[in-house]
Amino acid sequence: MGAVTRLRLAVLIGLAFAACVGPTPAEDTPRSSEPPLYVDVRTPAEHSEGHVAGSILIPHDQIEQRWQELSEYTHKPIVLYCRTGRRSGLALDVLKNKGFTNVRNGGGLQTLKAQGVPTQ
Repeated sequence: MGAVTRLRLAVLIGLAFAACVGPTPAEDTPRSSEPPLYVDVRTPAEHSEGHVAGSILIPHDQIEQRWQELSEYTHKPIVLYCRTGRRSGLALDVLKNKGFTNVRNGGGLQTLKAQGVPTQ
């Protein structure tokens, strides 16, 4: 099998996989024209190494106790992020269970950077 054929096959497999897995976490919540509040759910040490500009830090293991700090955003857009999207997914479940309606998992910080979200 030639290199071009292998490349075409890899692209087709990737497209088929993407069609099967459904929407990504960043796509499963309606978008708003209002800019989102970014919430970093990583550790303070990770946050100090770099974060989304203007984000607030609430580590994922504290979100259950500190969710009220976000109460003014119950229906406003919130984007949660961590390093890979796993911890932000856990935090997403907590906030949805608390009645937040416009919250989404932004995945990892590097993903947001690649999307052009400003960091510091």
